[in-house]
Amino acid sequence: MDATPPAPADLDLSGATFSVTWRASGTHQALALMADDVWFWSFVAPSPPWSGSVGSFRCESTERERAALLDIANRLGGEPARPEEHPGTGHLGLLLAAGAHRAWVDAGSDLASGVQRATAPLLAGERPRPVSAVRLRADVMTFPGLPPLLGLGFDSIGTEPSTVRLDADHIVLVGPDGDWRTVPRPRMGLVDGDGALLDGLYQAATVPAGEVGVWTLAEADATGVRRVVVSGTIDAAGPVPAASPAFAMSADIA
Repeated sequence: MDATPPAPADLDLSGATFSVTWRASGTHQALALMADDVWFWSFVAPSPPWSGSVGSFRCESTERERAALLDIANRLGGEPARPEEHPGTGHLGLLLAAGAHRAWVDAGSDLASGVQRATAPLLAGERPRPVSAVRLRADVMTFPGLPPLLGLGFDSIGTEPSTVRLDADHIVLVGPDGDWRTVPRPRMGLVDGDGALLDGLYQAATVPAGEVGVWTLAEADATGVRRVVVSGTIDAAGPVPAASPAFAMSADIA
């Protein structure tokens, strides 16, 4: 059985002064300079801190840092036109865009190194502030006479609500040796702290800012499970056209 979630769709960042999208198997993130604002989106990431959170973020930035992004945009505009073609399966590629200039570059290229130097300070520490995002947490629940069950919490960590749709066919439980298995398809989606149904399976679930949606996987035996991977789609926030890119995130079992 294939446990890989569907490939995520790109955001429409054509309105940005400069944008970079990181794409590979297991990676989908984007950063864009919009006027004097820097926005960051993380939907799929291979490792912490981003592997457990997805959504839209706004980065604190200085004039100097924004100038560094503009410098990359000018370099892109001054180079010969390149075919807009992904570097290939298995390679991390960067889609750079500035005005009408768009090009995929390999993560090992000089231009990609310049992007790394310009973007790393913006993504350091807590500078990306969540606007509409969720963080996943996983807990094992025990009841007399039953195997350990898994409960997932989707904490809405931004200043705005988060709207998600869950992929019930791609819930993966990972054991201590890296072995994995999927779980039976849940029949009920998220509920809020008062037990009211938010859903997320049959229609979108909106988790208010600062609150949590709980997903109880009643038929998932959590015995020996170390980590859980879930996927779905989340509505993107920010100065971009409406979009609901696919996400995948994971959490260690508490």
